[in-house]
Amino acid sequence: MGLWHLGCGGTAIRQVRRTQTFRPAEVAPYRRSGTASIVGEALGPVRQAGATVIAAPNTAYLCEEVFNNLLANDTFTTAADPRAVYWRAQADAQGRFVFEGLPPGQYLVATVFVQPRTVWNPRWRHQTTYLARQLAYTVVDLADGGAATVRLH
Repeated sequence: MGLWHLGCGGTAIRQVRRTQTFRPAEVAPYRRSGTASIVGEALGPVRQAGATVIAAPNTAYLCEEVFNNLLANDTFTTAADPRAVYWRAQADAQGRFVFEGLPPGQYLVATVFVQPRTVWNPRWRHQTTYLARQLAYTVVDLADGGAATVRLH
C-alpha cells in the first residue's frame, strides 16, 4: 500500500514529464477477459463517494500514466497511448468499488483523494485554503478465477 501526498498554494499541479515508453507485449496478456475480480473500499480521510478508481497492469508505463493523470486531473481520463489497457470504476456512496472479468496478472489499483485544507499563512497574515491530493494505491496479484480485497486509504 502506498500513499503520495501533494498540496500546493493553488489548484494547479505541475505535470511530470513522461519517462516511460509503452511496451505492447507487457499488456498483451491483459487484452482478454477473465474470471478474476477486485473488490475494495476507497476510504481516505472520509469515505470517498464517487471517487474514480483505476485498475491497470502493473507496468512502468501504466504506473506513471495513472499516477500523473490522477494527481494532475483528480481523475483518469485515458492513457496517452491508445493501446494501453486499464479498467475504471466509480466508488459508490460508501466508497466501495468492484472490478470483475479481469484476466490473471499483477494489477496496480489506485485512486486520489482531494479535499480542501486551510492553513495559517504567516507571510500574508491570513488563512489560505488549498486542495490537498492524496494518491492511494496498492498492487495485487490475481490468479485466474481469483479474487482480491483492497482498502485504499
